[in-house]
Amino acid sequence: MNTAMIRAAWFTMNPNLGASARALQDWVLLEKHASLSICVVLQKDGDLRKWLQETGVTHIQDPMYWPDRQKFLLSALHAMKLKRWITKHRIQLLHCYEHDLYPFAVALRWVTSLPLLCHIHYAPSRGFASWAFGPRKRPDGIIWTSAQQRDDCAEVMAGLVPTDKQHLIPLGIDVNRFGSHVEQRAEYFVGRWTFEYLGAEYPPLSTGTRTGTATFTSDGGHFVTGRIDNDAGGRTYQDTLKIGLDPDTNMLVFVERRSDGFELASLGNWRSPIAITFLTSPVRAEGKTFQLRRVLSVTSNTAFEITEEISVDGSAFKRLGKARYTRTQ
Repeated sequence: MNTAMIRAAWFTMNPNLGASARALQDWVLLEKHASLSICVVLQKDGDLRKWLQETGVTHIQDPMYWPDRQKFLLSALHAMKLKRWITKHRIQLLHCYEHDLYPFAVALRWVTSLPLLCHIHYAPSRGFASWAFGPRKRPDGIIWTSAQQRDDCAEVMAGLVPTDKQHLIPLGIDVNRFGSHVEQRAEYFVGRWTFEYLGAEYPPLSTGTRTGTATFTSDGGHFVTGRIDNDAGGRTYQDTLKIGLDPDTNMLVFVERRSDGFELASLGNWRSPIAITFLTSPVRAEGKTFQLRRVLSVTSNTAFEITEEISVDGSAFKRLGKARYTRTQ
């Protein structure tokens, strides 16, 4: 099987974190499992853009005008603008995540020559489908969200898009493939875990590749205390960790105290049941300002992964390392 990463641009008109954005968030968080690298084009500002910023997802905002008679030139100008962004980020596939944006996506395909998928989230009219999916504007693939939706729209799509180019991807996550969701509570961490971290050495934030154990105990309520026993190539040391969760907002606070006296505070967002996104407060050390960004992927009740990125003096975040934790008791 070819496991090469595909870089795709997803176009969405939903500025919020509800409805279609929920599945988009899951795709972003699970992209590496699906051999995807997702960038997002937003039509409007809103909570989704804030979440993309917190998660470190490459994105851009554009009105994505339809190329109709009144706005044809305006649509073409914005298509050329996005072409430059798409080239910069080495995009290989265009994914129109809501079919309302498909007319603009077609204009973008004309200027980029990239393959184009259209995701249909509800039933389009025959008039819209005939206009949007005409012979010269036919997508390279259609994605339906359910078999019932596909069957209900069969008459609308008749003669427009061949059935072999129509695919079914249900909204939601296949838990048999990606693991079950866990309950969002601080007690998830309680117990003993082994871990392996592979990454760069970057004092004072990281000692590099290491292994060890993490033991968490409940303090009652929504707080957990942890002890991390590290082994970095034969050098052993211990860190402590305090976790607090607000169950009303699913926001977490992590306070880490390193063996060398260094302290790091992080604010985490656990609104998605499959991942927690963290951003540390900026810290000064050796004349520089450091900040970490983390994504904790909750794969099951007995395993999670943490991916870390680092920013120095406000520079772009770069990959630092990744840890895998497995529950032992």
